[in-house]
Amino acid sequence: FPDAPKTIPFKTYTCEQLVSILQGRVGAQSFAKPALELIARRVATRSGDARNALELAASSTIKCLEALTEKQDLAVSEPDADTPNTVSLPLVKVPHVFKAVRDGDGLEITQNIQSLTDAAKHVLSVATAIGNCIKEHQKSNTKININHEWIMAGDLLYYCTAVPSNGLLDHVDFAQFTDLIEQLI
Repeated sequence: FPDAPKTIPFKTYTCEQLVSILQGRVGAQSFAKPALELIARRVATRSGDARNALELAASSTIKCLEALTEKQDLAVSEPDADTPNTVSLPLVKVPHVFKAVRDGDGLEITQNIQSLTDAAKHVLSVATAIGNCIKEHQKSNTKININHEWIMAGDLLYYCTAVPSNGLLDHVDFAQFTDLIEQLI
């Protein structure tokens, strides 16, 4: 078929390649490096498609702009400048990426959860329960023995193995456990 359109397959990009693409397209100044790395990790583990990384970067930028207060004009200053009503660089940070992911298509989230292994679903369930407990304790001003909103991977592994899981995590070492966590990010 000489007139048939040709399909050109592209290899998926690695996390490092996606970071480089994002830095080239959106600039290293407007995005905090951890935000770019989060976008790249998320896309590299799912599709490796640079278009998806750029779409997530665009959504993160929108979330950042929505978070600006009305008092803040869009005048941008270099970090540590003492100019009132300006925003310092970088503008887009990790919380904006999380908001863009969270506010994304609900169907995608459902499909992602359904595609997880049973062990990853168990880890997600335990982590969600811990997060909900922390939020409830913070609302009620009850003192709990957690000084931050983050939980260490080793602690999460401990809690996940303490909750009955029908042997899902019986033979999972720490490296394998961190791989399960990467599936959830």
